[in-house]
Amino acid sequence: MTEPLVTIGVPVYRGQDMLPVTLECLRTQTYRNLDVVISVDGPDDPSIEASRPFLADSRFRLHVQPERLGWAGNHDWTIRARRGEFYIYQQHDDQVSPDYVAALVAAARQWPQASICFSQMQIPGLQNRINCNGACLGDPVKRTMRSIE
Repeated sequence: MTEPLVTIGVPVYRGQDMLPVTLECLRTQTYRNLDVVISVDGPDDPSIEASRPFLADSRFRLHVQPERLGWAGNHDWTIRARRGEFYIYQQHDDQVSPDYVAALVAAARQWPQASICFSQMQIPGLQNRINCNGACLGDPVKRTMRSIE
């Protein structure tokens, strides 16, 4: 069975410092059938240059917005530009484990009726912890309350 194509949208503006780390995390995923679309929000030469080394990998593509769309508009653009069966939003400054995409695809296959899949999240800072609130099943108010506790 052919693995489904997964589009990963990476909207970025003034993110040149952390963008290469994030893109390297995506380049080294164990799940290989990827389409990574980097959308630079308006004229931002440092972010464009930080993206260029990854364009040698045919799974990566770069689009520079002709004018600023703002975070929401740029993120929305990446969704509309998806080519894959699945879409993953990726912050330009977040790191993911090498099996991140594989785990999300496995979850989507396990629960085909789901509209969203998510992973554990490690939150560094004053308290370095892993946020794992369980599946998005059941009462939405209770799920929300669990996630903000």
